[in-house]
Amino acid sequence: MIDFHTHILPNQVDNIIKRFGNDEVFKEMFDESKETSDFSKLLKNMSKHNISKSVILGYGWTNFEVLKMSNDYNLDCSKNNNQLIPFCSVNPKFGKKSNDELERCVSLGAKGIGEIHPSVQKLEM
Repeated sequence: MIDFHTHILPNQVDNIIKRFGNDEVFKEMFDESKETSDFSKLLKNMSKHNISKSVILGYGWTNFEVLKMSNDYNLDCSKNNNQLIPFCSVNPKFGKKSNDELERCVSLGAKGIGEIHPSVQKLEM
């Protein structure tokens, strides 16, 4: 079985939230009451539920530094683990930086784009 929609964040997410709490997606999705999943929690849950592969997605970040950190974490976690299929986050509003980030992520093993949040990123579709 493949879980096509998972998210992981470093277990130091509390420090990340404090640092990047101004990112609209962080505000919407993370606060002290919400639990996040890191690499090891995801692998444990996959084993528990007989999931052979998981696609790990980013979020529709509005802060480039957060976006890059999330992409790096997904790529690093999947580098030596064939159970994880990394996708990368992009934000079209970042223009050339977004294109460069997409190329960088693909060169490091990203298999697709995910996620984009048009409402939060204020994109017209």
